[in-house]
Amino acid sequence: MNLKIRILFAISLLSIANRVLSVEIVPSGTSDDASLIQTTLDGLQDGDTLRLNGNFVFGKTIYLPSNFTWVLSGTLKLSANANLDKAGYVDSQVSATRLTGITEKKGGATNIDMSGGIYYVNSANYTKSMRFINFASVTHSKFHDM
Repeated sequence: MNLKIRILFAISLLSIANRVLSVEIVPSGTSDDASLIQTTLDGLQDGDTLRLNGNFVFGKTIYLPSNFTWVLSGTLKLSANANLDKAGYVDSQVSATRLTGITEKKGGATNIDMSGGIYYVNSANYTKSMRFINFASVTHSKFHDM
């Protein structure tokens, strides 16, 4: 079964089943896995686990939802030519937004359990300030073994 069919099948199962599931994805073999990861994240239900197994490369900002577990067994590398969104803390007088690799969805997130893996970015590729992982409004979450 090819990768796209496996992902679509897994997402279909998530929408049919009304229980906690674990979804596993592997790198697509292309130069950018951002859409694969984001599509899978968007299909998760509360309490689900996303297992990323392998060495992933991504080239655009990934937005995390609430109430899920992320387990990286491998690496997640930001590509040299990534087209990143700006994210970060903003109030009426201060903007601490930066180019960002991974952040929460608009409005914030809660109850994320994120662990494992190795995260790579080559700072020489970015002449402007950037943040690989940048959370402005994430609460009641755990980030460990990273």
